[in-house]
Amino acid sequence: MNYRIEKCFVYGVLHPSVYMQGWIDGKITKIAIRKNDKTIYEENFAEQRTVKSFLINQALGENGTFEVYLYKKRYKKMMTIHTNVLSRLARKMRKNDESETSVSDGVESHTFNINDKEKYLSWLEGKETFHDAEDYAYQPKISLIIPVYNVERNLLEECLDSILNQTYQNFEICIADDNSGKQETLDTLREYEKRDERIKVVYRKENGHISKATDSALELVTGEFIGLIDNDDMLDQHALNEVVYALNEQKDLDFIYTDEDKIGLDGKREFPHFKSDFALETLYGENYICHFSVIRKTIIDKIGGFREGYEGAQDFDLFLRVVNETKKIHHIPKLLYRWRMIPGSTAVTADSKGYAAEAGKRALEDYFRVRNEKVDVKIALNTFYCCQFPVEDSCSTEVVIFDAGRMDDLRDCIEDFQENLEDAPCSVVILTERNKVDTEKALEKLSIPLTVICGEKRQWIKKLNEHLAESAADCILFLDENTRVLSDSWLRESQGYALHETLGVVGGKVLDVSEQVCESGVVLTPQGKLLPANVREARNSYGLYGRLMVPYNYSMINNKCFMVSREKYLQVGGMEEQLAWEASLYELSLRMLDAGYRNLFTPQLECLCYTSRNTIDLEDADRIFMWKKWKKYFEHDAFYNSNFSDEVPFELETKA
Repeated sequence: MNYRIEKCFVYGVLHPSVYMQGWIDGKITKIAIRKNDKTIYEENFAEQRTVKSFLINQALGENGTFEVYLYKKRYKKMMTIHTNVLSRLARKMRKNDESETSVSDGVESHTFNINDKEKYLSWLEGKETFHDAEDYAYQPKISLIIPVYNVERNLLEECLDSILNQTYQNFEICIADDNSGKQETLDTLREYEKRDERIKVVYRKENGHISKATDSALELVTGEFIGLIDNDDMLDQHALNEVVYALNEQKDLDFIYTDEDKIGLDGKREFPHFKSDFALETLYGENYICHFSVIRKTIIDKIGGFREGYEGAQDFDLFLRVVNETKKIHHIPKLLYRWRMIPGSTAVTADSKGYAAEAGKRALEDYFRVRNEKVDVKIALNTFYCCQFPVEDSCSTEVVIFDAGRMDDLRDCIEDFQENLEDAPCSVVILTERNKVDTEKALEKLSIPLTVICGEKRQWIKKLNEHLAESAADCILFLDENTRVLSDSWLRESQGYALHETLGVVGGKVLDVSEQVCESGVVLTPQGKLLPANVREARNSYGLYGRLMVPYNYSMINNKCFMVSREKYLQVGGMEEQLAWEASLYELSLRMLDAGYRNLFTPQLECLCYTSRNTIDLEDADRIFMWKKWKKYFEHDAFYNSNFSDEVPFELETKA
């Protein structure tokens, strides 16, 4: 049964009343409040497809213990209300008592939100480190291409000066002026063109917009690599040196990108974007690569440069075509690009260029067409996208549910799941320490194929691995018995991801009863910790960089609700039998990662779990086992960023 209590409190000292407000599953037809089996309050509802709200303001008559029940085919207790005259009178009289403060009060925070500008500027002073410029054995020429149009003198000067002041000097600047009408723009270009012979400018006779202008700049290129810069942005002075350092470490790299931040309207740095290493499905959801990007010229020549008609998403279109040509992609986790925030810029607001969303959608559709993949691309919001992979109607799923000891919860979990099957073939496997006959009898009225695996909990994994080796299901869904799926059309979408050739574990967004995110992806730390990402975010939050709006790659996925193809499950040897059940569910993600698959968090699979917490608590022995076995993934979580905290995901550590 799905429900949410938004407000619930008792008021009145001697004659208590309860106020309760929230929503319930559309299939629930009754709410009742009882005391000692006596009904104090009862309200009936008509059954409907969608959720419905309720509001109860009921006199309880006297103090005591009251139980609230929901009815859907049978009564189930939702909550217990305790009223005590002395404790409630004390609360009424208490004024600003220190004991009422938050549990976090008095505890010094060692992390901060990246949007805290003042703390971020302080963090920059001690955290930014760069390699010294060297007499490298390999010194490729880098061609910086800049399309220019009516930019103000001071912004263009700052852009060009940031390049000329680089610690690595083997570069050229290739500029295409797109028929600017502003004289200060033209004067600035001519001045700089005379100042340094490495600055080349072509003056277009007609305005062709950004794609044509950038292609005109490409015609001037003589370098081995091409770097992309906008005419009002800036490079960190170490940017090119860091790129060349990486190329000397690995000479065959074709595509290099870095972290970036923004220059605010006050001229100060803010809003950093710390990126993961290359993550293809994350790129499908948004152009997270953006700036600073350096690409081998032969790759750009091969794909034909920029394409007209994709203005607003021209870089996104280019990147998608580049990644179809090479897997030699490298991320430098350093802030090497300054994206200027000016009115009308996408650095200020993603919807300042409304045409960009449609252009990005077309770019994705073209990308999948070239790959001969059938994909339904949808715009989630502005330039954020969801790519859904269709599956055959015959695609089947086996649902694995472990029995935590509450038969009503187990039955409710299966009944709730059945209501959202979308006519897909499904069967259920129950792992239980109960007697098999008693379990089957308790669940005999369920209209779904059911297999009961009995035994001690430590035997479950071995028995499940054996069962799934003989199963005929295409996909396996692991579901905690206290978890209820809230989404529509979730099953087919999850199957599409799970069966995709590049993906391993696919998991959803898990909410607690207050509708805050408690699990999504999982971040790994060098100390062997498992940190749930995006915790305490509201259900409708977009998340940092859109992480709760579109699918994102993570090294590890939550263990409350996730899917995997049975074929891949067997390929990696199933689940680890030496671990406890909960730990083995998490560890399956690392087995998939090691087999060459990427794991995916998708917010389109949304769940409510009554028992979820904001921490992942595993036995020390299990955590150490995973850390030792998969140390390379803990030491460097490729889908996180080393600048972020190892204590609180996606926050920065304060200076020591």
